[in-house]
Amino acid sequence: MLNEVYCFHLAFKIQHFTTMLKNYITMAFKVMLRRKFFTAISLFGISFTLMVLMIVTAFIDQKIGVNPPEVHRDRTLSINWVLVKSEDGTQRGANYASYYFLNTYVRALPTPEKVSVFRKIGFTSYIRGKRQKLTCKYTDADYWSIMQFRFLEGGPYRQPEVDKGDKVAVISEATRQRYFGNQPALGKKISVAQANYRILGVVENTSPVMESSFSDIWLPVTCDFLKLKTNTLTGGHEALILARSRDDFQKINAELESVTRKLHTGDPELPVFEAHATTPLENFSKSAHQPPKVAQMLAIVFTLMVLFMLLPTINLVNINISRMTERASEIGLRKAVGATSLSLAGQFVVENIILTLTGGLIGLLLAVLFLQTFTNGSLHLSWRVFMYGLLLCLFFGIFSGVYPAWRMSRLHAAEALKGGVG
Repeated sequence: MLNEVYCFHLAFKIQHFTTMLKNYITMAFKVMLRRKFFTAISLFGISFTLMVLMIVTAFIDQKIGVNPPEVHRDRTLSINWVLVKSEDGTQRGANYASYYFLNTYVRALPTPEKVSVFRKIGFTSYIRGKRQKLTCKYTDADYWSIMQFRFLEGGPYRQPEVDKGDKVAVISEATRQRYFGNQPALGKKISVAQANYRILGVVENTSPVMESSFSDIWLPVTCDFLKLKTNTLTGGHEALILARSRDDFQKINAELESVTRKLHTGDPELPVFEAHATTPLENFSKSAHQPPKVAQMLAIVFTLMVLFMLLPTINLVNINISRMTERASEIGLRKAVGATSLSLAGQFVVENIILTLTGGLIGLLLAVLFLQTFTNGSLHLSWRVFMYGLLLCLFFGIFSGVYPAWRMSRLHAAEALKGGVG
């Protein structure tokens, strides 16, 4: 019997809450339409702020987030710079690593699951009479295991093609469009550095922001003349290190430090050689070959985001207070007939959340339009970025609505009916 009473009471509460929430939402839209001027100002501030924040978030997400084809970013390290120092620790030189160093020493590390060595170059090509700048990557076969590209035609070159130095290539969808229009590219030839390469595959375009995966053309690393330089530690190559788990990062760097400690540059004045394997976040937080400053970078980004949101939030608080003042008599009347301060405050917060979610939707559409127009689709809003935007909207709505709701809840019925604000 008690269980039945409890279930009935619970069902009644749920129904009451659902009805109340539905009424709040209906009233929120009516208030928005009734006060069009305040609504327009609020929506502009919210949508513009969230549009900018989502564009910045999309950039950061593409830079450090787990996105195709870099689906293993959460357990991937990279070696971009190697440093040569004097014995007292003073930096004397910095450069990309050589193929010799990466292939001989880094690939031999026992802990990584895979190691890929590659080099990126830029070159100019005349396509249908137009001069265009393209990016080319010389990679090994393991590159295609670490990266998970979606092939529109064919497939990647494998270890046999790399070992033989075959003149084969993989191109991007955009490169296919440039060279061959809407025609298939599989089996056709493409010219790079005065040599012709047979196309084995075509992959979906990737964003230039994703530096490890972005390219227009990919060629076997054995076709790279710079690879033939041996016994030097610096050069023009980079490495991707795929760990079995993030727990191996520290161990991999310890092994790398052990290897580099044994090396000698051949110059008695420059005996110290350093190489560090860094995460995507660490790469994003460092400038050139400087050490990563993750904490400082995160603090700066967070501070800028808070400051950027502060002005429209304060503006929205002021607008909400003005809207509340206009509705003082309505508040007094509702209090006179028994409405509690808590229910009135809840109503106002819900109204503000509805307003900010509407502004957030507009901001989302503006962000998508901006990225499609000005980045040619190279940056896009993932579901992860969309969820960040939704959370920002909720935070925006609650934060800017709590103080006005609190002021509203302090009004006495008689004072409110006279139009006063406590």
